[in-house]
Amino acid sequence: MSMWREAAAIAVVSGCCAPNAAAETRFQGADAIAAAGRFIDEAIAYTSDYDPGRVAVEFVAAYEWSFITYARFSPSQGHQVVLSKGPTEAGEGGALCAGFRISVEHFTPASLAALERNARDTVLAVERVDTVYGTICRRGADDVRIDVQEIAIARAAAGRNAFSSPFSNGPGGGY
Repeated sequence: MSMWREAAAIAVVSGCCAPNAAAETRFQGADAIAAAGRFIDEAIAYTSDYDPGRVAVEFVAAYEWSFITYARFSPSQGHQVVLSKGPTEAGEGGALCAGFRISVEHFTPASLAALERNARDTVLAVERVDTVYGTICRRGADDVRIDVQEIAIARAAAGRNAFSSPFSNGPGGGY
């Protein structure tokens, strides 16, 4: 179990949602973006074939404005990834910095079964959410700093519906 997964599990069990957030980490070198992305993904134990942490790191330099979007909608895998990004601003030493939040919404078994029966009319319900948020600062592609402020694993989400629906407009719909 990674250090972050263990700290997050302890935090959730103890009723807290922020393990020791002295989690500022710097990644340097040719694989800085990929390494920073893996660090974010490991914080919430996300092990699918998609890399939302790397996407968040890339978005700091790619987009100046803030937004929230489904980064991966895959009810066939039982979850979706929602990415929030704050406005990109100038940081120390010429870095570009932005706040981020990655949430993995895990759907209820009942709503996934309903989706199989009738995809058009199903509203996906969320059972639990894994979340990491903090700040990403980039000084080019070879120097990335991540400051994790909160990690919450398996936070109950009773009564909450999914961010995207199976038949939404745009690329977020579907399986």
